[in-house]
Amino acid sequence: MTPKRRRLHKSLTPVTSVRRFVSIDGTTVVQISRFRTDLDVYGDPPVVADATDVWGWCSDEEPDHFREIGQLRDVLNTIAAQPMVAAAAVASPRRFAEMIAVAHGFSRVFYAGSFAVSLALEAHIPDPKRFCSIEIVQQSLKFHAYRSLELFGEQHEPAGVYCVSFSLMDFVIQRRVLVAEYPE
Repeated sequence: MTPKRRRLHKSLTPVTSVRRFVSIDGTTVVQISRFRTDLDVYGDPPVVADATDVWGWCSDEEPDHFREIGQLRDVLNTIAAQPMVAAAAVASPRRFAEMIAVAHGFSRVFYAGSFAVSLALEAHIPDPKRFCSIEIVQQSLKFHAYRSLELFGEQHEPAGVYCVSFSLMDFVIQRRVLVAEYPE
């Protein structure tokens, strides 16, 4: 008689994942992801359900205290004046680009030595190093980001490399253009 796989007991345990981003005048923009993971299942991989992303801020002096706000645009408007946010983007364009990419569903940002370059090579996108520039031009942060092929769920935009232009005046994406599609 073979032993049957059985569930010991099932409970959904909330898990909180916090990713820190750009510090603006003593305040750090954070992304807080909350989801529930089925951790008590014998023999099966964990199941993740109800994923939600909330943006907020925390004080550098109190790294374990978070105030949730909502959408990234609301967070940037709340934590500092527009010139200060723009100055933070100038001071740390790579981290700022990563924050924008996460907020808008891109997988990785291109810069020298980034994982996005490896992903583009695996996707047979020629010369991915040409996408590595991150620059601020006329109150806009311009960078390239990789959108992965969705394994589960609906693909809302084609997978590939996008040129993204983010307004440092209005805190919205002005333009996102697919420059190299995967698969072709």
